[in-house]
Amino acid sequence: MKKVWLMTGLMITALCCSATPWAPNAAAPSQCCFSFSSKEIPPSRIISVVPTGKRCSKKGFIVTTPQGKVCVALNQGWMKRKIVDLLDS
Repeated sequence: MKKVWLMTGLMITALCCSATPWAPNAAAPSQCCFSFSSKEIPPSRIISVVPTGKRCSKKGFIVTTPQGKVCVALNQGWMKRKIVDLLDS
């Protein structure tokens, strides 16, 4: 009977150890935004623009400026124009 418990314990330990490296990566959230700025950001202040992650409930862009990161919603007219300008150039 002790061998059964020992084998069960070893199997559970092996399962947990092999699953542990994958668990944090699978559950790790992408960069998401929960509030958005409506202020237009001058192009000269924009360092980079990255879309929010696919798993985020609210879609938008994360705009990096010298002052930090700002979340901008997809429906912001000025942001749409900037994207069109970038795609056209």
